[in-house]
Amino acid sequence: MKNSFSFLKWVWTVVGQSIFSGVVLGFLMGVFEIFILAFRSVLTARALLIPSIVFYCLLWSVIALSIGLVAGGIAVLRKSTNMRELLMRSQIAILLPLILFMTAGGYINVSVLPSYKDPRSLAFIAFFFLLNLAWGIWIFRRGAVWFSLQWVKSTRLLRFSFLAFMTAGIGFFSYGSLDREKANAPSANISAGLPNIVLISVDALRPDHTFLGAYERDTTPHLKEFAKESVVFDNAFANSSWTRASVSTMFTSLYPTSHKNNGLGSELAQAAFTLPKALKTKGYATGVFSANAFVAPVFGFGSGVDKFYHKRVSVYGQLIMGHVLGSLRKYSPFLNKLNIFFESIEIPFLGEAGKTTKAEGLNDAFLDWTSGLKGQPFFAYFHFMETHTPYATPAPFDRKFVDPSYTGPLPNDQPLHEPFYPLTKAIALPEKEYDNLVAQYDGNIAYVDHRLNELFQALRERDLLDKTLVIITADHGEEFYEHYGWGHGKSLYREVIHVPMIVRYPAQFPQGKVSQANVQHIDLLPTILELTGIPAPKHLEGRSFASWAKNPDDPGEPRTLYSEVIHENSYARSVIDKNLKLIELHVYGKEKQLLYDLTADPKEQNPLDLKVHPESVRLKQLLDSFYKRAVGKMLGSKSVEIDQETLERLKTLGYVK
Repeated sequence: MKNSFSFLKWVWTVVGQSIFSGVVLGFLMGVFEIFILAFRSVLTARALLIPSIVFYCLLWSVIALSIGLVAGGIAVLRKSTNMRELLMRSQIAILLPLILFMTAGGYINVSVLPSYKDPRSLAFIAFFFLLNLAWGIWIFRRGAVWFSLQWVKSTRLLRFSFLAFMTAGIGFFSYGSLDREKANAPSANISAGLPNIVLISVDALRPDHTFLGAYERDTTPHLKEFAKESVVFDNAFANSSWTRASVSTMFTSLYPTSHKNNGLGSELAQAAFTLPKALKTKGYATGVFSANAFVAPVFGFGSGVDKFYHKRVSVYGQLIMGHVLGSLRKYSPFLNKLNIFFESIEIPFLGEAGKTTKAEGLNDAFLDWTSGLKGQPFFAYFHFMETHTPYATPAPFDRKFVDPSYTGPLPNDQPLHEPFYPLTKAIALPEKEYDNLVAQYDGNIAYVDHRLNELFQALRERDLLDKTLVIITADHGEEFYEHYGWGHGKSLYREVIHVPMIVRYPAQFPQGKVSQANVQHIDLLPTILELTGIPAPKHLEGRSFASWAKNPDDPGEPRTLYSEVIHENSYARSVIDKNLKLIELHVYGKEKQLLYDLTADPKEQNPLDLKVHPESVRLKQLLDSFYKRAVGKMLGSKSVEIDQETLERLKTLGYVK
């Protein structure tokens, strides 16, 4: 009985002490990280406070338990008379430096330093690691006695502090929740004769992989038929090359520099004039149906939205640890698997998420929602995700475009790389793997095409399709190594900013027409405002393309197109002016400018010599002028001008005091 009792006591001591250490340290790490995040995004910090604490408490409890089992085993072998002290010394000496290394070191590396392969970053990582290693050794050998005594003696203080932090955190979290509820005020009752509006974004959809580019594969037979009833804009461009920035631009008609929803911990400002808010002033019911976790209430997209059906947001992916491991996973299969595991963890504190965010799930949720609106006009934003890596192509679309002789496993993801080429260059894929990867992408396009047809047929059966303005676009395109890169968000070449734009509204627009007018994402909000009779605020960057849709043969006046993609310490900007395109790249202090003649070189493969080209200075000045204008309209930097009628409606709905 004595041995059995000793073993139980050993287990109780190791497990109890480890969980206590893990919970306290995890709580402190979660609070510290959210404190840092709050400087960038109060809304995101509020929403992630409780989930991050839960995540880190679980994580550090597991790590502390692992340390405790080893230290407890050593204590038994050494027949130590003070096992609890050895546990605390081991856990404190390992966990405190590790937490500092991951949070402070990770934040500095993500926010300040270049990519992890850069010598400056490697030097900092080595120095900071050695510093924390030395600190850990000192704690274990000399400082742990004091730490251990304080750990035990201050139990009451710890309990009090823990309770105080929890109370403050819950209050902070609840305050943020109240703000979100207030933002979703009832719609104004002004809705007679207004069209329904369905804005569809198919993530990473390239026009040249559809019927729009005379593609060799029949990926979009249903969209091709749908286009016969629509106006197609051949020259449509995104103003950024990744989701959160692009969708924010669609909703605000502001460039990414202005709306600032661009990176780590960013959000769309709740004071922003957005598409859902504007439509609610006209009596619209508003809904968002998103399979992309970046398009979620936690990132500011919920303001003015009645129904938000979205993918569960990964808490881990928004934390410093997620950004660090997410960047390192390309260097290690183990880190990649660890990253995937952490991404899969769901912590249910971020609001109701959709049961399934596959294309059919979005369709069903939308149709269920509209069934209860009783004739009220609606606005719905869809964000389909099947065309985004990692691909999970359903049968039979998974092998629809694969060589029938190939029966092996199919790739579902691309190699990872840092932005931007030519300052960085990704690895290539073997020819067979490349072909099968593109085949998966095309198969998913065909699958979304199939689901879109089901959606349109359902609207037609309900006698809603012809009463609805339907706009189909993409948030950005996709790179398949055309410029030695993969994916998106890492360049501004044509393959990532050229997007589809198909517009159907038979009440006002002709059918089966193609327009050569230049249009952009910034034009979506002004166009919808014009068609719904809502005055457009003067601060909007875009212009309505309704007149070009009504008269597709009008090519429109010459127009300069501006795009940008912004990361923590790197960015790219581009202007397209007539037949010339200038791209400016900045990567951790390195700079590169590329000039292309789009008439002679539409695929942007042969940059011109900037030093001798007569237009290079003018284009650089044009690029700078767009950026300065975007900075001048930065949300929070100054108030924007909204007409009095719209202002009064926003006051009625509770958006403005």
